[in-house]
Amino acid sequence: AGQNRGQRMEELPVAMEELPVVLATPVPTAAAVPCDDNLKAIMDEPGVWQGSVKIGPVSVHIEERHERGSLMESGTIKPILCGCCPVPIITSTLQISPDFSSMTRNNSNGDSYQYTLTSIDISAKTASYQVAGLMSGKTMAGTVLVDGHAHTRSMTLTAPQRFTCTLEKVA
Repeated sequence: AGQNRGQRMEELPVAMEELPVVLATPVPTAAAVPCDDNLKAIMDEPGVWQGSVKIGPVSVHIEERHERGSLMESGTIKPILCGCCPVPIITSTLQISPDFSSMTRNNSNGDSYQYTLTSIDISAKTASYQVAGLMSGKTMAGTVLVDGHAHTRSMTLTAPQRFTCTLEKVA
């Protein structure tokens, strides 16, 4: 194996045309942001997060669950109209990429969101994601900030309606 050591490429006995070509399928990542164990430490925190937000006449209670090492999360979205009329509960799953740089949320009502990592602040223990998709059949856009120190997840949407909802770790 060491007999070719020190030879230049053009002197090697195998011509470049004879080398096998290997095609790889790219994995979606946010290439501009380095993904490492620091991001995993922020994002892979096990627990239950809960929060509520009022959007017009609808109050919405959100709960998300994550187990350490899992690339899936489950959750529920419980809308309540006028403070008294229950609406069917929406179930939610979040598929996380192995390097935590992107995520996809699918809800039982057909809504789907894509999250793409935009920044990490290791000293502040935060990760920011751009989020886009469909919410109630309308284009949705905004940001999500995961704060490992405060144990919160805040979503700020700019469309279809402006609001911020912060989920706090409860268990």
